[in-house]
Amino acid sequence: NYFRMVTGIQSKVGVLGITMGLSLFQEVRAWTMCNLIESSERFQERDESRRQYSTEGKDSHEFILIHEHELPGQGEPELELRDVAVTIPVQNVSKPQRTLLEGVCIRLSKGESMLIVGGTGVGKSALLLSIQGLWYSGRGHVHRCPNNSMFCVPQRPYMFRASLRDNLMYPEIWRSDTVPDSKLTEVLEAVNLQPALRHYSLDEVQPWNTILSLGQQQRLAIARGLLMKNVRLLLLDEATSALDMKNEQRVYTLLREHVPCYVSVGHRPSVREYHTHIVTLDFNEELNGPETQHSFQPVSEGAWQPVPEDEGTSIDGPGILEKAANPSASEQVPAFWSV
Repeated sequence: NYFRMVTGIQSKVGVLGITMGLSLFQEVRAWTMCNLIESSERFQERDESRRQYSTEGKDSHEFILIHEHELPGQGEPELELRDVAVTIPVQNVSKPQRTLLEGVCIRLSKGESMLIVGGTGVGKSALLLSIQGLWYSGRGHVHRCPNNSMFCVPQRPYMFRASLRDNLMYPEIWRSDTVPDSKLTEVLEAVNLQPALRHYSLDEVQPWNTILSLGQQQRLAIARGLLMKNVRLLLLDEATSALDMKNEQRVYTLLREHVPCYVSVGHRPSVREYHTHIVTLDFNEELNGPETQHSFQPVSEGAWQPVPEDEGTSIDGPGILEKAANPSASEQVPAFWSV
């Protein structure tokens, strides 16, 4: 009798559990369906509002479009911005967006570079992010190389707790086994990091963000760009702010020789001379129009002054900065990304 009683209780509990489970499942399913329907309705309303806003606006879309090209043809630029407007995104798309920049037209060919200058809050980093494709809010078209041929160097680079080799080869760590140690050492010497790292091996794992100063981290990040196999566009956001003038000129000499096109954001006047063009941003005092006005013009000729030969870094004979300063020897400068 006891066994029957226990078995009966277990059976009832089992049936009750199944019933409660089914009830709970139905409630969860109903709640999920309601939320899916509600979310779908919200997305439809948002899309309809976005379509209505873009139709009533100046253009047929409110996004900056990125167009990637493998290699520019004859006479085509490495980087081109066509009538780009940078807007500040708002949560409610039915309200007008704030326009930070408008009508930006820039064209840079191979061998040309650009410096973006201006006060705090005028949109320097926003313009750089628009080129990178990370700031989509706005209008216009950006024509540039694919993402795998572009590299961005921030003011505070990210250092991995990994080997020095992997930190140097980022973002192409998969090439670490194919690049010889001599090439990595060569690049470290070129950016003047070899003295600071002479006690560490390439395969040593260390907390590099605490071992290296900010200036050394910035030089390591620039070395990353130089080591990319097919680098064509380098974006530098205050990437030399912690360097002294000698090291700043050293790295820009390398960029001038090895990178087809680069764009910098900078505050220091010393950076100006390392670029062929300059974009100046300033707050717009007019009530109508964008919040920031801009100008795009070439840097005056003769501003570039190479590092004296006796200050070059020796790489298999004449210093690489000496080679860069000597036109007859410039063809012998090693292409770091050709490995």
